Amino acid sequence: TGVGNGLGAGDDTANDSNIGIGIASGTISANGGNIGLTGTANGLNNDNAGVILFNETDANATRVTTTSGNVTITGIGSFNATGEFNNGVVIEGRGNLVSTATGGITISGYGGAYNNGTSSDNNQGVLIIGKANTAGDAVTVSVTGAGKAIVITGLGGGDGSSSNSGVDATYARITSSSATAGISITGFAVTAPPRCTPCLEAAQWLGAPQKD
Repeated sequence: TGVGNGLGAGDDTANDSNIGIGIASGTISANGGNIGLTGTANGLNNDNAGVILFNETDANATRVTTTSGNVTITGIGSFNATGEFNNGVVIEGRGNLVSTATGGITISGYGGAYNNGTSSDNNQGVLIIGKANTAGDAVTVSVTGAGKAIVITGLGGGDGSSSNSGVDATYARITSSSATAGISITGFAVTAPPRCTPCLEAAQWLGAPQKD
């Protein structure tokens, strides 16, 4: 058990796929201690997500789980990007990517690409997307036991174009079998900057120019 906090930042000199924190085929597990991850992207064009949790091959894997500690994940998409899929948090692939027994999981995502003065699409705050809508291929978000809830909050980015949702779930199975805890999902699609205090703070930390 233990307590961990991580902060990652992408490269502001490159265009694509500058991810704050990326975990592929790995597991985040809290068994008594708390875990906190904060990922901040900083690319200039497409696919610059704050945090990506990705699982392509293992249909039975659990990527985020807790038994008694709390897991907190915060992702901020690239502030100055001009393209698409500069998401805050991306949960993608197959299997049980998020589950909880007696601990809590909090996921907060802030979509990027809204400091550029152009129309940018698909900059969701939290994007949950499975491989297909079949057993073993969908993303499963679940609460079991008598633990705390899963709380997912997303704020869409972009400059007022399309599909900049707060939370977007595709090929996802979201369930709770707990008598005491559930799943809370809240999404905000906001178009007129400034609108995201953590995004603005991240931009200041990264030294990015800000829109008035």
